[in-house]
Amino acid sequence: MTEQSTYTEYRADPRALRKRGETTLRSGNFEYPTYPFVAPAELTEKRVGHHKVAIVGGGLSGLMAAVDLGTRGIPCVLFDDNNTVSLGSRSIAQGKRTLEIATRLGIAQRMVPKGVFWSKGNTLIQDKILYSFDILPDANEQYQAFLSLPQYYVEDILVQRAKDFPHVDIRWSNRVVDVKNGERSARLSVNTPEGAYAIDADWVIACDGIRSSVRTALGIPFEGDKFVEAFVICDVKMAFKFPPQRMFWFDPRFDKSNIALMHQQPDSIWRVDWQLGPNDDPVEEAKPEKINARLRTMFGPDVPFETQFASIYSFEVRRVKNFRAGRVLFAGDAAHQLSPFGGGRGGNSAMQDVDNLVWKIAHVVQGKAPERLIDSYNAERAPVADENMQLSRRAAEFINPSSKHSLAIRNAVLALAPKQPFAKVLINTGRLSVAANLRGSALLTPDADEWKTSIAPGNAAVDAPVKGPRGDWLINHLDGAFQLMLYAERFGDIAPDTFTRLAELARAAIPVTTFVVTREAGDNAVHDAKGLLRTRYDLTPGSAVLFRPDQHVVARWRKLDPAAVRAAVQRSLALTD
Repeated sequence: MTEQSTYTEYRADPRALRKRGETTLRSGNFEYPTYPFVAPAELTEKRVGHHKVAIVGGGLSGLMAAVDLGTRGIPCVLFDDNNTVSLGSRSIAQGKRTLEIATRLGIAQRMVPKGVFWSKGNTLIQDKILYSFDILPDANEQYQAFLSLPQYYVEDILVQRAKDFPHVDIRWSNRVVDVKNGERSARLSVNTPEGAYAIDADWVIACDGIRSSVRTALGIPFEGDKFVEAFVICDVKMAFKFPPQRMFWFDPRFDKSNIALMHQQPDSIWRVDWQLGPNDDPVEEAKPEKINARLRTMFGPDVPFETQFASIYSFEVRRVKNFRAGRVLFAGDAAHQLSPFGGGRGGNSAMQDVDNLVWKIAHVVQGKAPERLIDSYNAERAPVADENMQLSRRAAEFINPSSKHSLAIRNAVLALAPKQPFAKVLINTGRLSVAANLRGSALLTPDADEWKTSIAPGNAAVDAPVKGPRGDWLINHLDGAFQLMLYAERFGDIAPDTFTRLAELARAAIPVTTFVVTREAGDNAVHDAKGLLRTRYDLTPGSAVLFRPDQHVVARWRKLDPAAVRAAVQRSLALTD
C-alpha cells in the first residue's frame, strides 16, 4: 500500500482525490476514467424534458440497460451521481449466461481477452483440501465457466459501447433526488453541479443499488434478513504463480478468521475476502496497517504485495415485494440484495434482470405490445430472486452457523468430508450462478408434442458448436429478436413452400427470422458440426424451436406450423392469454 492517506480517502470518497487533483486513481493496469459533466438541455433551457426511458444508476445493470436499449434503437437517458466507474473489483465472476448476453450486446469480445477464465475451486479446512470441483464437464460451449473480470472493467467497456448509439444519453454527476409516479409517466428531480432540473419519463429503470434513492423516494421497503457478520474485501497486487481457481478456507491457519476466500483477477490482482471475528472492531480492522498485517500472515513474509483497495462489508438478503412500482422498474441491487458467496449471484442476476426487462420495454415503447407485458418482468424475475435469496441464506447458515445445532451439523460435515463423498456435496460455500429457468411463465407456449430433452420452454438457450455465417457457436446466431431454429438433415430437404411461409413470418408486424440447422454442411445453413444441437434439443427433421429476444426458448414443435408460431409470439408479448 503506497499511501495510507490515499487509502483512507479512497474508502471515504473515491472522487475526493480527483476533486483536489492530487493523484490518478488506478487498480493494477486500470486507470479510472473521469467522465465530464455536461449541462443538459433541460438545465440550460430551464424546461422539463420528456424521455421514453430513464435509467437511474450507472453500475452494471444500469449501463447494460442503456446498451441493450441502444441495440434496439430505443432512446434513453441514464443518470449517475458519480463521474467514474465503480471503485474496487466488486462483482468479479462473470458467469456463462452473462457472457452469452454480453455476446449479443457486442461487448464479450472486449471482455474475454482481458479476463481470466476459471472453472475449478478448492474448499479447505486449515490447509487440508475437503472438496474440489470443476464446472467444466463439457467443453462444447463457447463460454465454459466463469470469467474473472472486475466490475470496473466491465462498466468501462459498457460505457464505451454506449457511445456507439447516439440515442443513448449518459449524464454523469447527475443525482436523482426524487421520483414521483404518474399515471402515464414518472417525474424525476435531478441535482447537478450547476443546478437542478426535472424530466418526465414514460418508464424508469431503477438500477441505483442497495441504497436506492428511487426506492426511498417511492417509500418502497426492502424486505429480508440482515446478517451481522463483517467481512474485509480487498484487491491485492501480487506477483504470485497460482492456477486460476477459487480458494475457500474454513478456519485458515494463516488467520484467526472463520473463513477466507481468494480469486485471481487480471493485472496480477488478487481478490481476497475474510470474515472478521465477533470481537473485532470493523473500524480498527479497516486500517491499512491491520489489513496489511493480515495479508502478510496469509502470503508469508517474503511475498511482496500492494493493496489496491480495501473495504469492510456486511450483507443482507432481501428484495422489493414487486419489481414494478407504477412506471418504475427495479433491477439489480435496487431490486434484490444477495450474499457475496458463490459465483457472483448478485452481478450475474442483475444482468439477467436487464436481459429479461429491456426487450419487453422496447416492444411496449414501439407500440408492439400492451403495457401488461411489463408485469411479466416481476412474474418471471421475482421467483428467481427468491431462489437466489434462499440459496444465499443456506450458504450463510453453513458458513457461519447461527445456532449450536447448526454449528454441530456444519462441523460434522467438515469432519466427514475428507473421507465420505456424500459429505462433500453438503459443503455449502455458495452455489454458483446459473441461467434462470422461467418455466411456468404465462408467456410460454406449452409443448404439444413428445420431447426427450430438458431444454424446454423457459430454458435459456444451450450453446453448441456449429459452422455458420455468424461464427462457430449457436449463441452467436441468436441476435435478440424472435428467431425460429428449423432442423433438416440437408438444406435441400426443405420444401419450397416452407420458404414461402418462413418469408411471411419474417414480414409480419412482429417479425420472426429463421435459421436452418442441418446435419450435413451447406452454404445456406447452420451446420450442426458435432451433432450436439440434435442431441441437446432432441431435433428431428422438421422440428422447430422458437427463441424469444432474451434467448430463452418460448415454444417448440415437431412440425413447422406458421400459425402456431404466430400464436406463440402473440402469447409471449401478452397480446393473448
